[in-house]
Amino acid sequence: MSKVIMGQIYEHKQTKKLIHHIPKGAIAFVWHEDLDCVSVNGLIDCGVKAVVNGSTSMTGRYDHSNVLTLLEAGVSVFDVVNLKAKDKILEGEEVLIIENTLYIKKEGEFCELAMIAPYDEEVIFQLKGLARASYGQRFDDFLSNTIQYAKKEQMKFIHNPILPNELELLNEKEVVIVARGGNYEKDLAYLKKSFVKQKLIILAVDGAADCLLKMGMKPDFIIGDMDSVSEDSLMCGAVLICHQYQDGRSPASKRVESLGLPYQLVSLIGTSEDMAIQAAFWSRAKHIYLVGCRFGMKDFLEKGRAGMASSVLTRIQAGDCLTDLKGIHKLKQNRTFASHRWLKETEQSLNEVIGKVLIEGKGWLRKKGALRHE
Repeated sequence: MSKVIMGQIYEHKQTKKLIHHIPKGAIAFVWHEDLDCVSVNGLIDCGVKAVVNGSTSMTGRYDHSNVLTLLEAGVSVFDVVNLKAKDKILEGEEVLIIENTLYIKKEGEFCELAMIAPYDEEVIFQLKGLARASYGQRFDDFLSNTIQYAKKEQMKFIHNPILPNELELLNEKEVVIVARGGNYEKDLAYLKKSFVKQKLIILAVDGAADCLLKMGMKPDFIIGDMDSVSEDSLMCGAVLICHQYQDGRSPASKRVESLGLPYQLVSLIGTSEDMAIQAAFWSRAKHIYLVGCRFGMKDFLEKGRAGMASSVLTRIQAGDCLTDLKGIHKLKQNRTFASHRWLKETEQSLNEVIGKVLIEGKGWLRKKGALRHE
């Protein structure tokens, strides 16, 4: 028997914006090829009961488990096969899903809106197999793109850029850059006490500011395209630094201007995360800690990018000024680490370890014998 799903449906071309206003228990109508981890976690947090995608939720171009994550959370996922013409964006209309068909209520009656195809574990297994079979070619294409653009962009990383005076605050200070990659919320929850205790300067990349404020950590700077951050966060008192593209455009500044807020422009190569790292590096930050920053082929394919030249150059440039804390919350769950005496005692001892790393860096770990090689 087919599963019957009823509820109100809400649509947006950008999933990250839909997440900001969709009510709990609603059905999300998205246009998002290869659903990414951040969007999936956001949809789950919103409490949606189903996701209908006008694009393809899992193409099989690369291996990911984001659709499976939704299914395991009890959220049904469908791709549109055939959509009938509609005259407006869906905003709270009552719909019914039954027998792989989406019906919308009009004048008291349910009318067919779209034929849809459901995802299940078997479909996902087949798509994962397809992704594994094409991995070699995908990796080759990604690497070629990265090398090609890295050669074109390398000279732009040599000269000291013009930066706003506000960034002088970072000089000889320890800085944490927070972006919305992976399970960044779990990493933040794990690191919060240490960050607050060490009084690190916090740079939030776009929507990461929302999560920081929700956790009781006010960012000192919000930097990026300003397309995924809420108005409340923009008004929190942080210094706003808008990304200006190489062609002079800055959609971020237009949004901030519309709110009557002051801002600064920065024009640097790469993603907003790259820009934040470069800004901290050229501002002579003493050390830069990264939470949720993307790095690696899968991260960038999720963003729809064919390569990662600017991110590679940014990491090479910042070098030993960087400590990437992505995924550090897994220390709490890892049995191997838990078997060590210095991580076995209590949660308090775990926080002390993180604090010591933030203060003293690798030198402390060498004294404890945790690092055997340079």
